[in-house]
Amino acid sequence: NTFFTFNGNNSNSDTKIGISTLLMPEGLNIHLLPHTKLLGEEFRINNNNYINIRKNNAISADIRTFDKHNSGLHLYTVEDSAAINDITLELFNINLGKLTTKLPFTPNLSGTLNSSIHLRNETEGMVLSGDIISDSLSYEGNYIGNEIAEIVYLPKQKNNHILSLMLYHNNKEYLNIYGDYNDGIINGNATLTKLPLKVMNTFTKESNLNINGYIDGDLSLNGPLSTPSSNGFIQFDSVYVDAPMLGSQIKLVNDKVNIKDSKIKFNNFKIFAKGDTPFKVDGDIDITHIVSPSFNLTMQAKNYELINAPRQKKSVIYGKLILDINAAITGPVESLNVYGNATVLGSTNVTYVMPENNLATNNELDGLVEFVNFNDSIQTDVENTNDFGNTTMSIMLNIEEGA
Repeated sequence: NTFFTFNGNNSNSDTKIGISTLLMPEGLNIHLLPHTKLLGEEFRINNNNYINIRKNNAISADIRTFDKHNSGLHLYTVEDSAAINDITLELFNINLGKLTTKLPFTPNLSGTLNSSIHLRNETEGMVLSGDIISDSLSYEGNYIGNEIAEIVYLPKQKNNHILSLMLYHNNKEYLNIYGDYNDGIINGNATLTKLPLKVMNTFTKESNLNINGYIDGDLSLNGPLSTPSSNGFIQFDSVYVDAPMLGSQIKLVNDKVNIKDSKIKFNNFKIFAKGDTPFKVDGDIDITHIVSPSFNLTMQAKNYELINAPRQKKSVIYGKLILDINAAITGPVESLNVYGNATVLGSTNVTYVMPENNLATNNELDGLVEFVNFNDSIQTDVENTNDFGNTTMSIMLNIEEGA
C-alpha cells in the first residue's frame, strides 16, 4: 500500500492518492483506496475499483470517482474476444473554472466539460473515437459559447489510416475534416460552413479589434504527404474588422478566393475602409510547401480613405488619411521582397495623440537592441537566437503639399 501526496502552495492544490498493488505471475493488479483528494477536492472512489494489467498488455479496469458536485470520471473496459483492449474514459461535469485556477500555467477558463474517449486495440491497430463537449465556455472572462469536437481514427491496414474530425459551435457544425492516408499518399477534404469569426474576438480583446462575419470554404488535399496538391476555395461572407484606433471599419468584399494547384489566387480582391474606393490585391500565394509559402502579390489603391474619424474626448487618432498605394510582395516567406510607393494625398489632415505613458525617459530603451559579434569567443549568450529569414524592403513615401 502506497500513498502519493502532493502539497501545493495552499490546501486548494493538495493531492493525496492511496494505491494498493499486487504483483502476480499473470500480471499486476492495482486498487485505489476509496477516499482521495485531488487538487484540494475530496473524491470518492467505488470500493470494488481495479486496474489489471496482464503479461500480454491486455488491460481490464473499472474506476469511478466523483465529488460532492457529481463531477468526476469513469474508466472502464469491456471484455471482447475481437480486441486486446476495449477501454472507455468518461469525464462528466468538470468545472473548468475551479480546475484552471488550481493548475499552474493554464489560461483562465470557465464552463462545464464532458467527454467520452473510446480506445479499441484491434489487429490492424488502435481505433480511437470520442467527443469533447464544453458548455458555456469562456476564455479569460470572455464568453465563447457551446463547443463540441468529435473525432474518429481508424487504421484499415498497416500503412492505411482514416481520420475524421468535426467541430461545432452552438450546436452548428462549422468544420468537417476527412482524410485517408495510404502508404505515403494523402487524400483528404476539409469543409468550412459559416465559420463565425467573432469567436476570434475572445483572443484579440486587448487589441481593441472587433472581427465579425463568416467564412465558408472547401479544400482538398491529394498526393504525397510532403507536397500534396490542394484545390478549393474560401468564401467571405459579411467579413469586417472594426479598428477603433483608425476610426475605420475594414470590410472584405463578399467574394470567392480560389485555390488551384496549391496556389491561393487573388483576382482583383477588394478591401474597403471608410471611403468608396477599394484597396485591390492581385496575384497568388503558392502553398505547395505549407511551411514555406511563396508570394507573388501586387497591391494598388487610388484615393484610399484609410482613416476618417471625428475628434472625440479619448481619440488617439482623428481626421482624414488618404493614400495612393502601389506595391508588391514577392518571393518565399523566408526571403521576401517588398517594394513600391505610397503617397499621402494633399487632402489629408490627420492627428495622432501620443498617450503620456508612451513617453520614454532617456534610459527606458536601454538594451532594447544589442549588437553581437558572433565571431567573438567571449560572447556566450547567443545560443537562443532564431533566424527568421531575410526581408528586402524598399518603400518610397511621398507626402503632397497641403497634407
